[in-house]
Amino acid sequence: MTRQKIYWLCQTIGWFCYGTLGFLIFLEYYEYSAKWLLFYSLATVFVLLVSHLLRAFIKKQNIVNHYNFKKFLLLVLAILISSIIVNIFSTLLILIIQIIPFNELSISRFMVYVPQTFSFLIIWVLIYLGIHFLEKNKEQRIKNLEMQLNMKELQLNALKAQISPHFMFNCLSDIRALIIENPQKARDMMTHISGFLRYTYRFTLEKVELHEELEFVKDYLELQKMHFEERLVYKINVDEKTSEVKIPPVIIQQLVENAIKHGIEKTINGGVINVHISLLDDLLLIKVENSGQLSEESSGGTGIKNIKKRLTLLFGEKFNFNIVNNDSENVLATLKIDL
Repeated sequence: MTRQKIYWLCQTIGWFCYGTLGFLIFLEYYEYSAKWLLFYSLATVFVLLVSHLLRAFIKKQNIVNHYNFKKFLLLVLAILISSIIVNIFSTLLILIIQIIPFNELSISRFMVYVPQTFSFLIIWVLIYLGIHFLEKNKEQRIKNLEMQLNMKELQLNALKAQISPHFMFNCLSDIRALIIENPQKARDMMTHISGFLRYTYRFTLEKVELHEELEFVKDYLELQKMHFEERLVYKINVDEKTSEVKIPPVIIQQLVENAIKHGIEKTINGGVINVHISLLDDLLLIKVENSGQLSEESSGGTGIKNIKKRLTLLFGEKFNFNIVNNDSENVLATLKIDL
């Protein structure tokens, strides 16, 4: 059963019980009358429709996701106006059905029933919002579990890929060769490996400051540069305003890794990787450009899918990511995050 069908089923049952209860209470004090039964039936249907309009108002104001004092006041005002409308309709209905003569109607009678209707509509709104808040909380918990599972998957990928025996073997072999030729550079490479491993084991759900991520990226690029030598050249340009901006860990590194795997490795003469990061108001702009050409494999690989999945879990719709051939010789990956 769809959510819409469940909603109308609950609406019908709920307001039917409300109308039935009202009529039964009426019978405790007055004799049965077909006119009064008709009145309670029509009044109940009208209240159901009014509550549906209140639901439309709540959805339009997006009160479930973004509520504040102003919206709270607007909601109370909407309920009050709805209560007045319901009682105006009830009064007109009484006159049309001719249950009570016009000269017996009074403002005091009208004013007595407005607070009563207001109370029932308040209860309806609280139940409606309560159900949605519970659903939202449930969705958030599911989302958090998905994020945890995704992070665990990334940890395994990191151990299997980034810190794979093949990767470490290449690094250690290159360092072994440097120990004799260039001891100082060998020590520098060991420092990069140390920083790389330390950061990789910090995989958590928490975000990290951008400058920490960039230090990790530099360690990774230096280790790759040791392997590719003159085939790999990289440049990192960063807006100073972004240093303390927080992002999910390893996001930029995965973009750079994708650039090396599907760009530099497949180019005979190697190429250049340019990383450019800037902040435009509350928009973080990350660009990774590399030599090579985009293929179906590089645009839909596991690394790119992981990036999109993590960003969706963390930011919802507040990000934009695309990867395209920038020209005939370069590929550009662009990530925009609304902070």
